[in-house]
Amino acid sequence: MRDLSSLTREEALTIIAKFMAIAYLDEADGSQSLNPDRELAGADVVADVVSVLAEHGLHPETVYSAEMLGPHLST
Repeated sequence: MRDLSSLTREEALTIIAKFMAIAYLDEADGSQSLNPDRELAGADVVADVVSVLAEHGLHPETVYSAEMLGPHLST
């Protein structure tokens, strides 16, 4: 799994844009819009997020300590 600090700014922006599309992209009327009221299908959303993470080398292959997320994880 890649270290988060190894992401370039462009990679980070791409990941964020993909997450926003997963959450908000509405193509229902033939056009594309970001709809804050879009209905989400829970399992599909999770699968899509995991796919984006894997696509960018951010999917753990084994169990890692959450410390790998460093100061970026706030609980």
